[in-house]
Amino acid sequence: MDWLSLVFKTMATIIYGTLLLRIAGRKSLAQMTIAQTVVMLAIGTVLIEPLVGTSLTNTFFIVGIAVATLIIIEFSEIRFPYMKKLFTGEPVILIKDGKINRENLKRVRMTIEQLEMELRQASIATVDEVRCATIEPNGQFGYVLKDDYQPISKREYYQIISRLDAIDATLRVHKPINQVKEGYSKEKSSNDVFEKVLH
Repeated sequence: MDWLSLVFKTMATIIYGTLLLRIAGRKSLAQMTIAQTVVMLAIGTVLIEPLVGTSLTNTFFIVGIAVATLIIIEFSEIRFPYMKKLFTGEPVILIKDGKINRENLKRVRMTIEQLEMELRQASIATVDEVRCATIEPNGQFGYVLKDDYQPISKREYYQIISRLDAIDATLRVHKPINQVKEGYSKEKSSNDVFEKVLH
């Protein structure tokens, strides 16, 4: 194999592989489903073949079929829900209302320590704070906190600030209670003095 042919095959393989990955999707490795992971591994393996002697045309054809198969699987999952269960799977509930589901932990082959590690990485102090926690089909840890432990949103923050401003404006219109009391006590003491002078 001469150098010119090797350079051409390498460049053609990289360009073709890049275009196919754009078609296959933009998900990162952590977000891939099982089918996507299998196809990407196959593409990576097969694309090397023309660089070590296999026909470039045959390799591109095989990789094209692999990506087409992935696209068919993804469209079938949208059209038929049971296909999604077959190829992708469903989330597995690990925590429900602050209680750990040990059977589901065994099912996903996760220990209590690994679950606690996931909670710590999500800045969750205890299991009691969690309304629901799952392992998603792509292997990622998902969770929803109980209402008491939900972080305040920007919208809620501005609502609180606007209410405090309204209360502050109302208080500024009326005299503070301590000033009213002071005025009343001064008025009473002056009346006492006049009564003493008159008597």
